[in-house]
Amino acid sequence: MGKVRTLLKKVRGTAPYDKTPKEKAKRAARGRARYAIAKKKGNGDAKKGLKMIAGLDVDHKDGNPHNNNAGNLTLKKPSVNRSFPRNSKAGKLNRTA
Repeated sequence: MGKVRTLLKKVRGTAPYDKTPKEKAKRAARGRARYAIAKKKGNGDAKKGLKMIAGLDVDHKDGNPHNNNAGNLTLKKPSVNRSFPRNSKAGKLNRTA
């Protein structure tokens, strides 16, 4: 699967974009959020927690992906976390909907 994904990125032209410092920082922030909630769910054992949260998305209650405070993170199904109303410019209309 990794080779196919890499090939698709090369075809689409996003491979260089993924290596920019800004995108690396965003990816690291998402990883830190996932690790934080996994550690919380696994009672301090992140490895156990990662197994428990497999298949779920980490949701930021305030909509800020850089705010990884424990009170701001929740787990949701991908179908719920990735779908909410958008305006005509593809911006989020109402985060709490």
